[in-house]
Amino acid sequence: MVKILYAGDYALITHTYVKGMNSWTSGEAFDERHFVMDVLESIEGFEPEYMPTPYISKCFPQTLEEMKKYDVIIISDVGTDTILMYPDIFKIPMGPNRLELLSQYVQEGGGLMTVGGWMSYGGQMGQAKYHDSKLEEILDITASPYDDRVEVPEGLRYNPVDVEHPVIKGLEWENSPLLFLGYNRFKANDPKKVIAEWNGDPMMVANEYGKGRTIAFASDIAPHWGQGFVNWKNNKLFWEKTMRYLAQK
Repeated sequence: MVKILYAGDYALITHTYVKGMNSWTSGEAFDERHFVMDVLESIEGFEPEYMPTPYISKCFPQTLEEMKKYDVIIISDVGTDTILMYPDIFKIPMGPNRLELLSQYVQEGGGLMTVGGWMSYGGQMGQAKYHDSKLEEILDITASPYDDRVEVPEGLRYNPVDVEHPVIKGLEWENSPLLFLGYNRFKANDPKKVIAEWNGDPMMVANEYGKGRTIAFASDIAPHWGQGFVNWKNNKLFWEKTMRYLAQK
């Protein structure tokens, strides 16, 4: 059994309507979980659990033992503030440093995948703040302290670098349709760990950290950046291969 915690990809949206001297506000949830959860739940031997972004501050594992319940943790479109901080920001201490816990979790054999988006790596106006955080060390990358989003409206596909890597092999990335509309630009500290690239930028970096494994995925796994990816014929196979690689099962 491969137990997976998938955290992120959820936003709350408000709309304000103004009619002359009067106005009203409505809200809705922007929930992208089904693009990933539907696939993970369909794979035999996988047991995924989903945590919406608004719940992360309160509910993301606060001990190493809680993290070790999962073989793989996926963090998608989540800034470090949301992971580091707790609901009561005036309590001292607020709680354990969960980036440090993630470091211990991977060193002791856990799998971690970080996914791109407007609130990943550098993110919009640098708000994601992976730069100079423990995540850089775990992933063996250098994230930008600034806005690192690269929009590619004409579309792009990943180009395999390490064609024999378990996550790459057999997926025919180079023959796929255009899968993505953008990505976060970061640097791989060791170019040998880049397993896919586009236009000279790393698209996937695979790292071994202690006893565990990590994947830094530069684009999104849901629209808008991942619009083509979610409909790709090899999407399910990608998730099966990637999760088993990270879980070492």
